Amino acid sequence: MNNQIAIVGRTNVGKSLLFNKLTKQRKALVIDLHGVTKDINCGYLINHEKKSIQLYDTSGFTESIDKRDTFYNRTIECIDKCDLILYVISLNNLLNSHDKQIISDLRKKNKKIILIINKIDLKKKNETIFDAFQYGIENTFEVSAKDNNGINELKNYLASIVKGKDTSHDYFKRISIIGKPNAGKSTLINTLINTKRMITSDQPGTTIDCIDHGITYRNKRFLLIDTAGLGRKSKSRSKLSSYSMLNTLDTIKHSDISFFLLDASAKISKQDKIILESLKSMNKPHIIIVNKVDLLNKIQINEYRKYVEYFLNISSNATCIYLSASMRKNISQLKREMYTLAMKLDKRYKSSLLTKILNDAIESHPLPMSNNKKIKLKFAQQTKSDQLTITIHGNRISKIPKTYDKYLCSFFTKKLSIRGVPIKIIYSKQENPFM
Repeated sequence: MNNQIAIVGRTNVGKSLLFNKLTKQRKALVIDLHGVTKDINCGYLINHEKKSIQLYDTSGFTESIDKRDTFYNRTIECIDKCDLILYVISLNNLLNSHDKQIISDLRKKNKKIILIINKIDLKKKNETIFDAFQYGIENTFEVSAKDNNGINELKNYLASIVKGKDTSHDYFKRISIIGKPNAGKSTLINTLINTKRMITSDQPGTTIDCIDHGITYRNKRFLLIDTAGLGRKSKSRSKLSSYSMLNTLDTIKHSDISFFLLDASAKISKQDKIILESLKSMNKPHIIIVNKVDLLNKIQINEYRKYVEYFLNISSNATCIYLSASMRKNISQLKREMYTLAMKLDKRYKSSLLTKILNDAIESHPLPMSNNKKIKLKFAQQTKSDQLTITIHGNRISKIPKTYDKYLCSFFTKKLSIRGVPIKIIYSKQENPFM
């Protein structure tokens, strides 16, 4: 039996919540609506021997199956490459003709099927699950993914029949791919990983989950996370899109780097500026990517650059790359910049260097007086943090203007050659510990 398991079933039976519980992650979007999961979500169940079993959360089957549908075909492709299927049904609909037909079709593929009866927390006194035995599946588990009932038993059984692999999931950096709906995020993912794993469509909103994919570059493993498009706020925003947006913002927060996609075929909008503000408020290192340049001629590209120049002035001097994900144009450049930025995030700077840069900054642009008294900044040192944080020690630090704070950030960015890496400056009254 191979190392891959597909979680399959009709819509809204709890597949995504079961996936989250088995992988001990909150990757799949869980909401009480039909058809929330569209693309294939991948995660890992780690067994007692620290080996990994690959799990796929698939798009739910609907009552009216259209075999031309992209989501349906992607689910079938996923099922075909897995030897084991977890078929999920809900306690409140144990016997369903649609389930019977799907299970019958799965049997023709010679797959081992385990029946999962979910939502047993809804089970009433003296209620039986006798109807479920009519599917003729020997291995049946009763679980409540919501309450964790039966989850450990299911995990132990899966670990006993699937050996798992010695696969490392320690990634060098996590990269979130963000932008407005239909900016080309999923296409970029497919191009970077050299396959068509993500569903792409001209219709905005195809991606609603945050989907992970690994990529190796220069012997470093990066995790690419395709996110739902961040649409503009509106009173009529659906419950699903609101949950999806919160999921995306949470993903950005917990990633190391963000790729921010702009659509070259559309003007930079207020939406784009709001997304940039989100990146700035989270102090997130990022690369700005202008996608779909294949749709523009040279004159149009030069015109677009004028809009982007303004955009770059408010984006921590981030690197900007013009590319076409669909035509693979400048993808190699993006990978190089990704690697360079990632390496900069791990770099440690000596206090002597940071203090010299601080003194050069003050010499170039002296601090203003405060009540006829001098503000003195004595030395600088890097603080251990997930972000690049520089602590500057001195006196009368509460009197430092915000404009000077911005000036110092810009000066350090230039001198350290760290475009796209936001600097956080903290001021302290502490005396120099090295003297």
